Amino acid sequence: MPTYAKVKYKNAYPGVDLVYYGNQRQLEYDFVVGPGADPNTIMFDIAAVSDDHLMPYIDPSGDLVIPVEGSEIRFHKPLVYQTNANGEKEVVAGNFVLKGKRRVGFALAAYDHTRSLVIVPATYLGGAWSDPQAFYGPQ
Repeated sequence: MPTYAKVKYKNAYPGVDLVYYGNQRQLEYDFVVGPGADPNTIMFDIAAVSDDHLMPYIDPSGDLVIPVEGSEIRFHKPLVYQTNANGEKEVVAGNFVLKGKRRVGFALAAYDHTRSLVIVPATYLGGAWSDPQAFYGPQ
């Protein structure tokens, strides 16, 4: 069976590719916004949250926090960048933004629309889920 370093889902949103890859045994993903494409088309619903008392929110550090019974799922504030002609990454200010009770998108500072833009929303499990024994039970 072949092994792949990256998997690209072309045009997950108009002009935006979704790239999955492994990083230190974790599955991560990037949104790659092509030149001229609109990053405002990137939105995702948090359908798993059905309890109105466990609503997603953005904490003071810019992380998106999704409370779940007894724990949370946390998406770190996104890293947003463009690569210049020298191959160097230039950071673009960006944040999560709630677009309704359970819909999330991104708010970005000004950037060069003639170059690709990469949005990296890193994820980790918090609370009890961050402790493998608490999550999986005694080994």
